[in-house]
Amino acid sequence: MRVLVLKVENGAEYEGNIFGFWLCLQTHNRKVLKVFDDVPFDLRNQENSSIEVALLAGFIQNDKTGQEISGTVVSEVLVSKQDWNNQKDCFIEQKWYGLETDFGTLLLSESDVKNYGLAAGEKVTLRFGRIDLVAYKQSGF
Repeated sequence: MRVLVLKVENGAEYEGNIFGFWLCLQTHNRKVLKVFDDVPFDLRNQENSSIEVALLAGFIQNDKTGQEISGTVVSEVLVSKQDWNNQKDCFIEQKWYGLETDFGTLLLSESDVKNYGLAAGEKVTLRFGRIDLVAYKQSGF
């Protein structure tokens, strides 16, 4: 999914070391997502740039907190290492579920899909406690 990096803020810091970043990313349809970079990839030099990202949506909330996103659950989203320049090691070459939205596909863990009784083809609106950046590359556009 292609996004515009609007803002990068420091997340956890200790003794001058930064252990994560919070990103504000804007999708092609102008939806703004708050995304956590816990690797960290450190995208401070990418502000106001378009990049391709893979995002893992998790920590589904039952209350009114979190980022609300609607879409259709899909099964077996395979992400290949060759598709990305920068990625979390645990992310690549695994099969994931996905949530196809009007701005792209978010990855969902198998455990979240099973714990919440989601099924492929089901149209849902979910609230996510966190969305993580798991891979990115420079956009070719």
